[in-house]
Amino acid sequence: MIISALGKGSFGCVYKAQNKISDELRAVKVLQKAYLNPQQRKAIIEEVEILKSLSHPNILKIFEVFEDNISINIITELCTGGELFDRIVENKGFSENKAANYMYQLISAVRACHDKGIVHRDLKPENILFTDERETSSLKIIDFGTSIKLDGKNTLSSLTGTVRAI
Repeated sequence: MIISALGKGSFGCVYKAQNKISDELRAVKVLQKAYLNPQQRKAIIEEVEILKSLSHPNILKIFEVFEDNISINIITELCTGGELFDRIVENKGFSENKAANYMYQLISAVRACHDKGIVHRDLKPENILFTDERETSSLKIIDFGTSIKLDGKNTLSSLTGTVRAI
């Protein structure tokens, strides 16, 4: 059951939803097929497959994906604490201890990705969410849209990610 809208993007919306059976809260990313070309659909499926292959407390968990005639619906954990970027701006930085704790969580998650041959390729504070509003909230890496799975034979040779104007 959809409760409220959380955000809107180029291809659809993210909603806060509640599972009718378990009452657990989730996020539902609804991507409108009409706005997706075949390459974009393929990229979404690859992102979902990569996320499904990862199991780590600091990486967003996908619970279910279903498709109908109109949309692709991706059910994930609900993170209500906002972006790391916003907390940095809000707090004008962090103590060394808090920064070390965040770095430990992020490095642990990146290590889990690399152990599976996955490179995120767009790791930035905007792609890191807090699970909730608490000061002690843990972090979740999101947005694996530019990630890639490498085998031992390949290397990366091109630049990707978000370009920031200075």
